[in-house]
Amino acid sequence: LIRRNAIDLWQPDIIRIGGVEEWRNSAAIANGYNIPVLAHYYKDYDVPLLCTISNGYGAESFDWIDKIIDEPMKIDNGYAVPREIAGWGFKFKEASLHEVK
Repeated sequence: LIRRNAIDLWQPDIIRIGGVEEWRNSAAIANGYNIPVLAHYYKDYDVPLLCTISNGYGAESFDWIDKIIDEPMKIDNGYAVPREIAGWGFKFKEASLHEVK
């Protein structure tokens, strides 16, 4: 698709693509073709990753995760505010960690 110039915007999903390294590898490939990255779905994971690449464009913002983590990412006038601490910058609330059957 990239070689055929059929992609205007790359939207990697960190869970579906295989984790951090695969996400970053795919962003690097997109960068080689001057394709911007608009990360898909998980803003609390995606914004820290977007801060590490030169072709980051933005991230989708869904608030479903806000209820299950201790420090939801702040959004100010439509812009995500990256956390100042290392790592992902949040922990899952204990009550949200249960076996899913």
